[in-house]
Amino acid sequence: MSRFLLKRGKSTANPWWIGEHFNEVLGEICHLKSGSDNYCQAHAKTPSVFESLLIDKIKNLLNLYFSFAKIGTFTIGGGLAMMPMMQAELIEKRKWITDEELIDYYAVGQSTPGIVAVNVATFVGYKQMGIIGGIFATLGMVTPSLVIIMILAGLINSINDFPIIQKALKGINVRLFFCAPVIV
Repeated sequence: MSRFLLKRGKSTANPWWIGEHFNEVLGEICHLKSGSDNYCQAHAKTPSVFESLLIDKIKNLLNLYFSFAKIGTFTIGGGLAMMPMMQAELIEKRKWITDEELIDYYAVGQSTPGIVAVNVATFVGYKQMGIIGGIFATLGMVTPSLVIIMILAGLINSINDFPIIQKALKGINVRLFFCAPVIV
């Protein structure tokens, strides 16, 4: 076992879920079993085509998710305010879409129900990886807002006792009371 502890090289031939020291463990087992490291070198597990494709698909889905999560986190002001960051991330950096496609997605996103940025994220995700890509891109876009809203909702009970907060919330309630008949 001491030989295993001295070997610390990374194995590049194995999927990430097997671990970086898989070949070393396999070599140690083979050495204990046969007395030779050469016996099992031909039996070392390499990823199959299916595993490689699965790993690539997972990486692409995570890239979609985190790209749109970054856009959703660092832009304030709605869909049109996000357009420069989407251009930088989606067109220039990732090269997932063209300028014309982004403009088309914005046009369709404005004419369909929902938030423009979420619609654009869904369109780009669908173009990249189909329905699952659209889902991951949409989740990436809404996750930052959802997390912020959940944090604020948790804090509202703890700051509700401050008089200035109570006055602000009463003002919001009054405004909503008078605006509600107009909206309905």
